[in-house]
Amino acid sequence: MAAALPPDALARAYGGVLLALHAAPAALARVDRALALPRRTGPHGPRTASPPAALAPDATAPASAATDAAAAAIAGNAPAAFACPEDLAAFLRACPDLAALVPFPRPPALPADAHVVAHVDAAQSFIESLSYNYIGEPFFVIKKTSSVRNLMRLAQDMIHHALPIKCLEAVIIGIHLTMKLDTLTRMNVSFKSECEGHTHRHIVLVLKLGDKWGAMGLSRRRDLMNKDIKFSSLSDLMLEYRICYERNLHTLVKIKLGLPATHNATSNERIVWKHTSVRLGELPWETAAKEIDAHARSLRLL
Repeated sequence: MAAALPPDALARAYGGVLLALHAAPAALARVDRALALPRRTGPHGPRTASPPAALAPDATAPASAATDAAAAAIAGNAPAAFACPEDLAAFLRACPDLAALVPFPRPPALPADAHVVAHVDAAQSFIESLSYNYIGEPFFVIKKTSSVRNLMRLAQDMIHHALPIKCLEAVIIGIHLTMKLDTLTRMNVSFKSECEGHTHRHIVLVLKLGDKWGAMGLSRRRDLMNKDIKFSSLSDLMLEYRICYERNLHTLVKIKLGLPATHNATSNERIVWKHTSVRLGELPWETAAKEIDAHARSLRLL
């Protein structure tokens, strides 16, 4: 049996449960369902929870000062260790005063004439304030085949409940929060990487403002999240992510480039999640970069 984590580590991993204490009963019900065992049934039988030791976040993951304070308070008032997430959730609900240490995330409310970069930074800060979902089970089901209209309704629901999210939810919320920024091009980019025989997938919202590129997103690793809008080409931005993957001992094997998302929140269009697929394992980077930039040039024709 995996060793139990100390309270401060679990508090960081499940800081979103503190946030859920502020939320409506429907949100708490989502927490209960996500923490319930066994997990979803897969092709090989019930999927059980990951061992608690596997749930501790990377030290570079986003963590607010408020969450740090909550972790310290829990460490000073809780038992020596929690054996499972359910024990932590029960402890937090029995100590509602701890919830006051973590302010409820509020979406940005900048003036309409604020610079586009200021809007992007505020949206990214809000996404990070929701915290990463280390529970392993999503609070919201996202169907990529849904229309933009329905995905934006889901984004509003996620913002209302303010529960922890993962990278795909961050992309949907990012599209919603930047919907009125007409000069900002937004498209999704997905990554497939390998590490120690395991395959990992990640997605970010790539941004283009003028002739510069950047990204919004959320990840366990801070250097795989957002990127400032400063890169001269899409291939330069993708190279930055590739370097960051290598820094985290991952081999990036594929990049999937989508098409720009509409700025019409009521559109019945569907987001194009994959338009160009670049297999890095089969190409030298110079050739891959040419394919990536060719995709970027094709966006001008849309």
